[in-house]
Amino acid sequence: MSDPVPASPPQPVPGALIQHFAPDPQERTTQHVPVDADPGTSYAAIRSANLVNVPVTRILSEVAWVPVELAARLRRGRNAALGHTAHLEDMLADDSPWTLLDEEPGVELVLGILWKPPSGAERRDAGEFAAFSEPGIVKVAWSHSVIPYGTGSLLVAETRTVATDATARRRFGAVWPVVGPFAAVARRGVLQAMREHAETAASS
Repeated sequence: MSDPVPASPPQPVPGALIQHFAPDPQERTTQHVPVDADPGTSYAAIRSANLVNVPVTRILSEVAWVPVELAARLRRGRNAALGHTAHLEDMLADDSPWTLLDEEPGVELVLGILWKPPSGAERRDAGEFAAFSEPGIVKVAWSHSVIPYGTGSLLVAETRTVATDATARRRFGAVWPVVGPFAAVARRGVLQAMREHAETAASS
């Protein structure tokens, strides 16, 4: 009798991490772009791409909610000497309200922010985010993940929002019809910047 074939270890599932931090969102949006680059190169672009490299993102980041800290840095001129560059690491600086909630390297990365509509945000450690329940806050989880797709890959962005109480839901509902469309275009621009960076790296 032959020995049993050992079972393959479970593979990480893109999108699984954000589920932990926002399992029952009031709002959920997903966007994706195909990338002519292998998954490893595409994932590296999430951190290394210039997120304001795409003109529409550079313009809309001044007025859009996502990403809040990116817009704030541009207004302060912190990156002016670098020719309007900003990367994901800039959003995770100590003075940023964004937090790196979790990461499965090569698969998915999740950011989080505690937003108090219509303006204002605060930061909590990743360990506090999922259970955070102070009133008047909208918890926002924003993930980027990579999926093998044909000879290249698919770069997927997902945003989930969870209001902690009725007041937060009411405030969010009042501002989102105005802010939401700008945020969607800005997020799409961020994905395009990541795709361009990955494809440039792959071709070189």
